[in-house]
Amino acid sequence: MKTNKLKFKMKESDQVELIWKSWFIYTIQILFSYVIYAYAGFKTTVERSPELHITLFFTVLILHFTCMPVARDGLTMMKYALLHPDEFDHPISAFMLGFFNLSEMIVAEIVNITSSQTKKTVADAISSFIGFKLIIDLPSVYMGGLEDFPQKGAIG
Repeated sequence: MKTNKLKFKMKESDQVELIWKSWFIYTIQILFSYVIYAYAGFKTTVERSPELHITLFFTVLILHFTCMPVARDGLTMMKYALLHPDEFDHPISAFMLGFFNLSEMIVAEIVNITSSQTKKTVADAISSFIGFKLIIDLPSVYMGGLEDFPQKGAIG
């Protein structure tokens, strides 16, 4: 927003750098999801042990609850960019950042649910959950590593 731009004295080059970093992280997340989807060798298993069913239920549910706030933020960002374009120098960029958030969470949910069908042991289900959690949290981990980034508080 223009007020944050003035507050943090951001130049056009700083804004472009943020867009490119976001695009890079989005690309990495999509590629990780694609690799998991493409190389997992999906074969649906109908009969499983009760322990595995319970584990899969809770791991998919917890991952869904992890994805919801990020997807909600993406929807809110897209809505705000559509309803208040005058507050942005480049409202399309703001909309695209929201789209990145929302679409990656949708892709991660679909791949996770599909990938869960191939798990045969409880350990496989839990390790898959940990991997997907890391993919979803990749932007937070990356932004946490940027020490010389004063805009962290304004972004979220």
